[in-house]
Amino acid sequence: MGILLTTRYGEFHLSDHATARWRERTGRSLPELVEAVATAHRPTKRELRKIHKREAFRPKRLLECDCAYFIIISNVIVTVYLKTRKATNERVELLPYDKRRSRDRRAQRRLQASRRAVDQQFILSQLSDESPLGDLPL
Repeated sequence: MGILLTTRYGEFHLSDHATARWRERTGRSLPELVEAVATAHRPTKRELRKIHKREAFRPKRLLECDCAYFIIISNVIVTVYLKTRKATNERVELLPYDKRRSRDRRAQRRLQASRRAVDQQFILSQLSDESPLGDLPL
């Protein structure tokens, strides 16, 4: 299966996939992985809800270290996700929701839609100015 690791929460097997993801996503070595799992902790329910809001995945069981999350299924660490926010003082700093960002996205969508409409009108005007479509060679 993989390496057997002992933590304060019991023994976990480390899958080869998780080891590969650790190296790929964090750029750290296997001994650093073993150390990170040994010192990792389970988040409280409140922290888990914050993680669900902040991250793209919604795991039921995970261990959290300073730079990554370890996803656990049936006492096997199956994969590793990198934390998306900057870690300061061993806690993840939540960035405030920026309303301007969503307004900017809406404005960009409106601008793109208006540009598409102008482009379509231009194409239609060019087609009507040229010879009829029946004269085009196939």
